[in-house]
Order: sequence, then C-alpha cells, then structure tokens
Amino acid sequence: MGAQANQATWALAPNQGGVQMRAMVSIAASIARVALSVFAAGLAVSAANAADFDWKKFQGKSVTFLANNNPISQALLTHKADFEKFTGITLKVDGYQEQQMRQRLVTVMNAHSDEVDVL
Repeated sequence: MGAQANQATWALAPNQGGVQMRAMVSIAASIARVALSVFAAGLAVSAANAADFDWKKFQGKSVTFLANNNPISQALLTHKADFEKFTGITLKVDGYQEQQMRQRLVTVMNAHSDEVDVL
C-alpha cells in the first residue's frame, strides 16, 4: 500500500510535473489512437475513394513507435510492412516490456524529447 500511495503522490505532485506528464501521456495516447484509426480506416477505403488522397505525401519521413510487448502492439506490428509500403513512411519500433516501457516513457516525457511519435 505504501508504494502505491507514493506512486499516486508522485503522479499528482505538480512540482515534479506529474499532472503535466499524465496530461501529455493522455494526449499522446489519444493521438496514437486517432492515427491508428485513420490508418485502419484508410486501408478499408476503396481504391476509387483513395485515388484523390496522397498516401505518399510523407514518403521518406520516419515515425517512432514506443511499443509495449503485449498482444495489441504485436497485432499492430504485423501490419508494419504494409504501412511502410502504402505510405512510404519508415516505422521505427522501440519495444519494451511493460515496466521498462513506462520508465522509458517517463524519461522521454521529462526530457520534453521528440524521440517518440506514437505510443
């Protein structure tokens, strides 16, 4: 109980940026959900409807995905080659186990780093 209380206190302590970090994580998660939803919807669009959309607009760019080694991330990563072929965007995957991923995320967020695009 003590460790959980300390963790909850840390997550809410404004002087440590906990509230701001939680908000940033929430926003990043929302953006990732939207991005993946748009991508999934784009794959479902017929070729006639997709003809006017420039899927290669960002060809040559790269996106870094901070992935948890869980079934959901693994299912998304089965489509990595399709995503890269379809968009021309290189998908860099930074995969970790749950605890290590959380530590990596805290480090990236505290540093205000742009190393991770999607989580």
